[in-house]
Amino acid sequence: MDPLPQALIKKLNIIDAVGSELSAVRNLIPPEPWTDILPSKGKEIAAWISTLLASRYQPTSSVLTNAKKAGHGIRPVPTISLIDRIIYRSLVEYILRSHAVSSRSKDEYRLFVIAPIAYARARILERRGLAEADLPTARPIRYVVEADVTAFYQYIDHEVLRRELELQTGEIEAIGFLIQFLAELEGRTFGLPQLLDPSDWLSEVHIGIVERDLIRRGLALWRFNDDFRIACESYSDALSAIEMLAESLRAIGLVIADHKTYTPTIQTYIKRALRSEPDNLEGDSEDDIEQAELNDYFDPGGEKSIEEALTTLKRIGLDPDDPDSIDLKNTKREEVTVLRNALASLTRHESDLGLSYVIRLFNFVPSLTPEIANYLVLMFEGNKGRVEQIWDTISKRSSSEWQSLWLIYISRKLGIAATHSRTEWIKSQRDKGYGRLIHGEAELALATIAASTFPDLDRALRMEPQALAPWYILAIKELVATDARPTDKQINAIKESSRLYRWLMDG
Repeated sequence: MDPLPQALIKKLNIIDAVGSELSAVRNLIPPEPWTDILPSKGKEIAAWISTLLASRYQPTSSVLTNAKKAGHGIRPVPTISLIDRIIYRSLVEYILRSHAVSSRSKDEYRLFVIAPIAYARARILERRGLAEADLPTARPIRYVVEADVTAFYQYIDHEVLRRELELQTGEIEAIGFLIQFLAELEGRTFGLPQLLDPSDWLSEVHIGIVERDLIRRGLALWRFNDDFRIACESYSDALSAIEMLAESLRAIGLVIADHKTYTPTIQTYIKRALRSEPDNLEGDSEDDIEQAELNDYFDPGGEKSIEEALTTLKRIGLDPDDPDSIDLKNTKREEVTVLRNALASLTRHESDLGLSYVIRLFNFVPSLTPEIANYLVLMFEGNKGRVEQIWDTISKRSSSEWQSLWLIYISRKLGIAATHSRTEWIKSQRDKGYGRLIHGEAELALATIAASTFPDLDRALRMEPQALAPWYILAIKELVATDARPTDKQINAIKESSRLYRWLMDG
């Protein structure tokens, strides 16, 4: 990336970006092990980044982990170096400092869900106030189009984004550096790294092009992230709206997700959105907001009682003919949501009554793995033997690298990796995971029990992606207190190789 002018560097709020990134929570991959070490170094980190930006700084490539989504989908979750994340946030916050973007809150999502319902009700009230001759101008809403975008973040075109940012903000110089940065970070001229605040903000700007276009073309449309709802008077209008949406997306290099595009009647939409029978379109929109179902955009609230959570989990064992039964081999998206909330509720209440369901959930609903991991970590105290038995069982049945990554994190967090069989299992995952996050997590877990060596960690530090460097540095730090301790000269050589390495070793 070209050096940034000092005048622009001084305008960036790097120190705030440091604090934001050090406190950021990314719930699809295990917590980063260095977040409690570096906060005291905020000013030094910001000063160092200012120096890097004044030189020809080269972003490091990200490391992708494929997290399981509900159903059979995957979500590529990037691990990006802390320095790159701070630079990314600093640039985007500066460019968009005067540009309002959606906060993507739960309340905003609920309003988005009920918007077509409120619009349909408004149409009914409008018709009541019209003379018979004027009724065709206020035809009732009969269908709702539900649609979203295929692999939205992965295919955001940088040049299209550049033009829209320039149009909306006029920050030509800073935008130029941002686009350079993204191209070097992604290794291509399209795509944004997922699950990062700056990417969310930029994606809002990008998809706004489509939203404006369709509103100008007369569609009754609402959007949340890359999800669209369109209220239509007839089925033919719904099909036409889908065509217009697909056309508008294609114009900026995106594709409508055909398998997620639906045209329910307004009655069916109400039933799904509010989980209630639509006897008519009369009702109170404020009540609808409370009833509107959240999806997996959000962390589970854990607001259910222990009894309500257990009632949900007991649906797993019901007779298949029972309408309340949950078939774990064929879970619906809304069922995954209520199961996630049940686990979060039991975690919040510190109740071990859900432990008997963990193995089945891990095997058949892998998208719940983060919630299962958090639950097991919390339940360890008072249930040590039972949690270890569960870990041993599910480690033999892990269906993906992502699940294995979480299991390794659990073993390190709980300090249960030292048995021969567990150590060998972690080593086998490490040896299959070169170049990926699981390799760094495994080396760190092994180092805590002196089952790794300095030469192996030093080699990883040289050869593996630099985004994983903190894991290897902290693994070397773990070795210092063991019989596998590196020499003082080796420790000093590591510290002198990078300011970040020194901060991590000394923290």
